[in-house]
Amino acid sequence: MKKIEELIDFKLNEKQDYDKYSQIRGQQLYLFIGKYLYKEDIKLNYCYVKDLIRYDKRLKDNLYVYLGTFEDYLKTLIYEKTNYSVNKKFQLSEEIDHSSFIEINTKESYDLAKLIIILEEIEGAKKEEIKDFRKIKDFRNKVMHHNFLLLKYEEKKKIQSRIVWLKDNILMLKKYLPKDYQNNFIKDINNCKKKLLLEKSYKLEEL
Repeated sequence: MKKIEELIDFKLNEKQDYDKYSQIRGQQLYLFIGKYLYKEDIKLNYCYVKDLIRYDKRLKDNLYVYLGTFEDYLKTLIYEKTNYSVNKKFQLSEEIDHSSFIEINTKESYDLAKLIIILEEIEGAKKEEIKDFRKIKDFRNKVMHHNFLLLKYEEKKKIQSRIVWLKDNILMLKKYLPKDYQNNFIKDINNCKKKLLLEKSYKLEEL
């Protein structure tokens, strides 16, 4: 296994920066990126590795906020349409009595997966939307677990870019955000790459 100094070229005080942040992010992350970007015995500039990590972190920070908005929106869909009945089911009603709001907000068991199940069981639920909600839930899990979003291992133990996958999930999330949030969401995602040294293949195009 190559050492970090064999993969990355550190200039001036960059090694100190690496020593500091690798304690938080882990040396394996830098090695992972180093091996992916390393080409024909040419060391990587540390600034490119650092900025790729910063870009990934910015994306996750922004996605975290808007995924929370998406979850709140699903709760609202339930609050505004249903009452929580004595048989412990959420049922459509024209007269809302706050029982659904109270039930969901006083229990810790109503995570995103459970909210989707509730919406699926409500009469008139659209199968295509439920399918999309589950995809967003899977995407949310990767973001919330702080997985590195921009790269992944393939079955053949090769590392590949996930830019297309990331773009598809971002656009799907946008589709189901309240309209007043959609433009700012895309603006915030586009701004994540500002003032960073990134190769074209490792960053999202303007959405």
